[in-house]
Amino acid sequence: MYERRAAPWRMCLLGLALGVVGCKGPKRTTVDHVERQPYPDCGHGELPPGEVLGAGVLRPLDARGEGYVERFEVRRRDCLIVATARLESPFELTDLEIVYDASGTPLRVWRRNTLAVTPHANGTPDIALYELRGDIPTLIHRTPDGSVAYQTLSGGRPAAVISRARGLLTPWLQKANLQVGEAVHDVVIDLDTADLIRADVMLRREPDLARAQIGRTVRVYTVYGRDAVFTDDANVVVGDLAGLVPADRVRSPMPPPRPTFGGADPVHTP
Repeated sequence: MYERRAAPWRMCLLGLALGVVGCKGPKRTTVDHVERQPYPDCGHGELPPGEVLGAGVLRPLDARGEGYVERFEVRRRDCLIVATARLESPFELTDLEIVYDASGTPLRVWRRNTLAVTPHANGTPDIALYELRGDIPTLIHRTPDGSVAYQTLSGGRPAAVISRARGLLTPWLQKANLQVGEAVHDVVIDLDTADLIRADVMLRREPDLARAQIGRTVRVYTVYGRDAVFTDDANVVVGDLAGLVPADRVRSPMPPPRPTFGGADPVHTP
């Protein structure tokens, strides 16, 4: 369940970069260049470490997912909210950073995929930067061979981000702060869909559930009306219906650390 596979958007972007295939629909347009905006700041110099709004380490209970670990953290840093995640599996490693404004609206998304086992010292990185601050969102994508593709993305400015990192749903859940039975419908950027920006995506809070695998009663949220995630009372993700739970609830030992290949660098890459 939690083994990493090449997501549809990754195969589509790789094809575009290499001139082999295109993507369905009019939502993505390949262009010669897009404006690279500076990294967000608050006008006060370097961002402070800030206040932790949520953090966790998640692992699957199912032995088929052994080797998968998700670490995430959400911090309020001056006027910004910065969410980071590291996903590790036996095959692929993913680093994510999402920067939001103070209201919880996403400003940019940075993602780096590297191979867990590779003879290349840089990890064979695949890096994407989704810029969401303009009227028309854009994408800069650098493939492992070093080629760069640029795209404009139609569909509106996203109000939330969906990715393979369950913990990074936390900013959306905290912003919505729904009561049981309430729902919101937002424009989102979903990094695991080929068209990326999707309108009218429903986030709904379901009745609370006593979840023995997590060891507590959890809040239950569904995305797209089907994907259920569990949170604590502060709307910080603590697991999902597919079997992710806090790492301290898993009896098997933590997998050994995976290579970081120089660490995440969302400021200067791609």
